[in-house]
Amino acid sequence: YRDGVLAKAIRATIQLTYGGRFFPVNDAIPEKGLNTMELDHAIAIAYGETGDAALLSLVDERSHLILTADALRLASAKEAGEERPFPFASRHFRDGPNGDRGALTVLRAGGGPRHSALVFKATSHGMGHGHFDRLHWLFYDNGAEVVADYGAARFLNVVQKEGGRYLPENTSWAKQTVAHNTLVADGESQFQGDRRKADRSWPAEHFFDVSDGAQIVAATETTAYPGVELRRAMLLIEWPALRFPLVLDVATASADEERRFDLPLYFKGHVIEATPRLQAAPSRRPIGDGGGYQHLWRLGETALAEGEQLALTWLRGGRFYTLAMRANVDSRAILAQLGANDPNFNLRSERGLLLRAGPTRRLTLVSVVEAHGEYDGAREFTVESEPRVAEVRRFSADGKDLVAIATASGDRLAVALSYDADANASHAIETSAGNYQWRGYYRVFNESPGTAANGETEGGEPS
Repeated sequence: YRDGVLAKAIRATIQLTYGGRFFPVNDAIPEKGLNTMELDHAIAIAYGETGDAALLSLVDERSHLILTADALRLASAKEAGEERPFPFASRHFRDGPNGDRGALTVLRAGGGPRHSALVFKATSHGMGHGHFDRLHWLFYDNGAEVVADYGAARFLNVVQKEGGRYLPENTSWAKQTVAHNTLVADGESQFQGDRRKADRSWPAEHFFDVSDGAQIVAATETTAYPGVELRRAMLLIEWPALRFPLVLDVATASADEERRFDLPLYFKGHVIEATPRLQAAPSRRPIGDGGGYQHLWRLGETALAEGEQLALTWLRGGRFYTLAMRANVDSRAILAQLGANDPNFNLRSERGLLLRAGPTRRLTLVSVVEAHGEYDGAREFTVESEPRVAEVRRFSADGKDLVAIATASGDRLAVALSYDADANASHAIETSAGNYQWRGYYRVFNESPGTAANGETEGGEPS
């Protein structure tokens, strides 16, 4: 039916996983993925209809196959060694009945189970299961979740926990905007937590492009907060100066009056160090008293002057990750831990860094997340625990941005953003870091010593 829409739906569902688990957007719970009986049955049916040998790689001895002709055909083909790897790839999943209500985008780099994947959520609300989290992102690397989404606050079918249904904290925490990696204005959730308002709109001005060495997704949100425009561009860059792909995030907010903005980033792993040093709080107290803030303990904080760079390094699964960030206004970095005002111990104890800026009418936050090094406690060695990226700076002129990234060894990368989806439009920007010309939405300039003149990535047509 409809050019194989059911097979497309099954493949799309598979593409929305990492390590066999669904990306936990909206009300997904972290345990679910390709291990569900629904997917076992669907994959068998899809193989029976299409004969796609890539589907065989998604089934193992733990799968629950039922006795049908399709499942027998699948099991026989797998036993005969006919399987091939499933082609996980970057995808732009358009939302809504006509595909015009935002999109959920997955950018992938590398191959195999330890590849890098960036998920950018700029969709419509998602009806009753939606969260107030537009322009939210997640990051997976080295086979693990690194920049995290809480998903649903629920212990499915555990009767001691509200009968296995959604917990009260699903409303007071998991659906609130501060629970996600996106901008929060004045400590309030998007659409003031009103699902009916959120269902009537969606992000706009989507751009998606996959080029050799650089991938980008961007969107604009104008309805989440009255009088506030949010814009975010995210890139996954493979730079020869670094061993692993680099995430670049440029987030901006424009408001008709001064607002205070918070940008949280929730991460999995153990904090290694922060520069400037975070001053530990003498006693634990919640960051706020509502909107999800009441569930966040304040562990430590530091003040940042306008343009001062913050760097936070954590260790996750044998690899180090460093967030380097700058804001165009004075700000504070707050290390937070989930678990405050949780009398029944329903919430998982997770940590995040919250950057608080303003009040201001114009905010720009530029940051990178760099994966680096290796830690092996069994063999007792540590390699490259210090990040290579030393500086990330943003320059702006005539509505265009230039982000300059430099390593400690002198390698340089420049990313130019015009925010103009016309691939034939020419742009230029003059900054103290140099003058640049390009066509289209973006261009990546590799300025490392010894790089040939053609070491550039030019943005293509919008999706």
